[in-house]
Amino acid sequence: MRSFNPKFLALCLTMGLASFAAQSYAQNKPEQCADHGKNKATHANHHQQPCTALPTEMSSWKAPIAISAAKTGAELSQSVVEINKAVQATLFPSKTVQFVVAPEERGGSVSFAGMIQFDVPTPGTYRVTTDSRPWVEMVKDGKAIDSIKHQHGAQCLGMEKILDFPLSAGRHTMEFTANGKETIKFIIVPVSSSK
Repeated sequence: MRSFNPKFLALCLTMGLASFAAQSYAQNKPEQCADHGKNKATHANHHQQPCTALPTEMSSWKAPIAISAAKTGAELSQSVVEINKAVQATLFPSKTVQFVVAPEERGGSVSFAGMIQFDVPTPGTYRVTTDSRPWVEMVKDGKAIDSIKHQHGAQCLGMEKILDFPLSAGRHTMEFTANGKETIKFIIVPVSSSK
């Protein structure tokens, strides 16, 4: 009969605890979000939003208006959209688009891009929801505006990305870059306003 070896038992216990700790760390490792919109955005919720009925201000999501995005600043006047109206915009190969402000992320050679404009009636926070995961630049008076919140959308409703921006009154340009497909569906809705 073998004699009991306390050192061997201690070694086994130490190895087992180390293995358990490594497995626990791997299971609890924080989810990484490779797709930030603006990198400085606050990621309030990395998880997909639950499926609920569309809020009233987003009722047009199921019947978007088709437009062509602008490829240059001179074309922007033909690509003006309204708040609370869903839009299906046709984009262009990223390398062919001349942005009004150079985006932080242009995308690869097979990605798509384009620009649109819209008017903000009152200052406040406005939310952009898209059906894909482009890089989004918000621009006013030649300056980029950082997003303040980033979420993933409810995929069951065809929503992928949600960004909130603090906007002043007036006309804004939104630049979509690094989109994986030639079209993008989006909607802009007010979250809060300050009068």
